[in-house]
Amino acid sequence: MKLLKHIALVLAFSPALMSEEQIYLIAHKDLPISQISTTELMSLFLKKIDHVGGKKLNFVQYRTGSRARTGFARTYLNMTMDEESLYWRKLLVQRGARPPKSKKNKKIMLKFISKHPDTISYILDFMVLPSELKLLKVIP
Repeated sequence: MKLLKHIALVLAFSPALMSEEQIYLIAHKDLPISQISTTELMSLFLKKIDHVGGKKLNFVQYRTGSRARTGFARTYLNMTMDEESLYWRKLLVQRGARPPKSKKNKKIMLKFISKHPDTISYILDFMVLPSELKLLKVIP
């Protein structure tokens, strides 16, 4: 019976079986925020807000054209990459706002977040996080 429970847990958390549409919101372990709403996350990404729970936050993302970035834009922003690019061009002209910093891959992103306690981001693949990071939320 214990073996069956173990197999069920392994299958339940297997990256290959997880929905490609889930994102794992991650942050530095010392960030004094334990939760964030999906609306706050999207507003933070789109630079409509820059504080959550009284704390100024920065968002870092994957580079344009990556599977993670394309999926995030499509699923959570309801935008194509072209629409997202147009959004940022308009925001630059209107308010001088630039898109969040981007990183080439997950390894670089995790390293960046581990050195910047005010930064949050997302990953698409379930994994054990480095000790400097924490999971804030799983968004289906």
